[in-house]
Amino acid sequence: MKKSIGFIIVLAAFVMASACSEEKENSTDTSMVASDSIATKALTSIAFADTVHEFGTIKEGEKVSYIFKYKNTGDNPLILEDVRPSCGCTLPEWTKDPIAPGAEGLIKVVYNSEGRPGEFHKTITVIANTAAEVVLLKIQGKVTPKIPDVQGPYKKQ
Repeated sequence: MKKSIGFIIVLAAFVMASACSEEKENSTDTSMVASDSIATKALTSIAFADTVHEFGTIKEGEKVSYIFKYKNTGDNPLILEDVRPSCGCTLPEWTKDPIAPGAEGLIKVVYNSEGRPGEFHKTITVIANTAAEVVLLKIQGKVTPKIPDVQGPYKKQ
């Protein structure tokens, strides 16, 4: 039994070592391809109508949303490669198709205030084929806490 466990451990170590050496060889090739694609990527420019939205005061448990509008102000198609919220309480939806020069797109952001009383400041990172590559959008506001149910001897029945 001990010999078979030892054999399995040696075999696993051998497989992992060979996989690591293959990964090193492939990673060099991948980085060369990635740098080539960045150098040849058709860049454009993006202009947002606004990059900050103030929700004001909302009640805890509300889901509020805002639509950020943007325009492709460059000469090549605009591609939003990713739109990442800073927190799981913020959910973005965006135009996934390439935006032609001069055309407009939308990023809808939904903020869920459940369990988050107090002020909030959230960012949404937009990654696109623009010279800056990253644009930060911001949402902010204040969440008033829920009033807890009073449980006690005077509760109506």
